[in-house]
Amino acid sequence: MEKCYPHPPHLQRKLKMKTVMRKEKRKRIKKTKRKKRRHNCRHKRVKIMRGHHNHHQHHRVDLHHHQQQVKEAQQQKKKTYRT
Repeated sequence: MEKCYPHPPHLQRKLKMKTVMRKEKRKRIKKTKRKKRRHNCRHKRVKIMRGHHNHHQHHRVDLHHHQQQVKEAQQQKKKTYRT
């Protein structure tokens, strides 16, 4: 795409730098946003596991209790299917 009235060379350089800077800034912002988002979700997961009273409460699983239940279920299965 050719511009109708290109800028003089010194201005061209300046404009190019501006666009480059802008692109880099966008990249940086995106990167930090991504980081924040990831950190945030990790933090939430920790909270859920700890069982703070938050609105993710229905996701909360007491892992130890859950594993006990699984073990018991497996033993029960072994007992019932043994011939």
